[in-house]
Amino acid sequence: MIRLAAENADTLLAGMLVTAQLAGIAILGGICGGGLFGFAASRSPDARLLLRVGNFLLSGLPVLVLLFWLYYPVQSGLGMQVSAFWTSAIVLLTVNVFVVAARVHSAINEIPSQFITAAVQCGLPQHVIARRIQAPLIVQAVIPPLLIQQVVILHSTLFAGLISTPELFRVSQRLVALEHRSIEIYSLLALLMLALSLPINALAIWVRRRSQWSLDEL
Repeated sequence: MIRLAAENADTLLAGMLVTAQLAGIAILGGICGGGLFGFAASRSPDARLLLRVGNFLLSGLPVLVLLFWLYYPVQSGLGMQVSAFWTSAIVLLTVNVFVVAARVHSAINEIPSQFITAAVQCGLPQHVIARRIQAPLIVQAVIPPLLIQQVVILHSTLFAGLISTPELFRVSQRLVALEHRSIEIYSLLALLMLALSLPINALAIWVRRRSQWSLDEL
């Protein structure tokens, strides 16, 4: 397996880079956009309605079906052509935005009212309450499960290969067709995906423990 990896290092690294790029766009864009969307949904009825409708529709559409639908019939019907990479990035980003927004919106609604009431009675201004009380509680509630969800988004990049995006899974399939060594190549694929996923999992566990310690100190 080591020799196989060395012989095809450039090909595997190219596929890994595409996977990382897809995941990076979906994760960073999803966290930023979803965070703002979730905050807006807590303030605006229109944004809240859009969030509910979007999550309802996406909950019934598997990522793979959404990818194929946007890449083939939608683009054909609109007479446009978007690359497989950007179609995949848009789908994963959209899914992640709604997932993150739902978690942020839920966390905002679940902040214990007594914390805010006590802060108001102590005479703290609204911007201090938001920065020193609401924001930490939201982060503690959202970040650990959100990081686990980002691993799911990372794993979902493998579907992009089915519409010819040259990500890690697609590259591995090509190597299997050329080398006829499926056990070794798919074992390499598993190891490379672990290398990408485990740091996020480890970070989620660390943040969860730190959050628990912080809450215990309150």
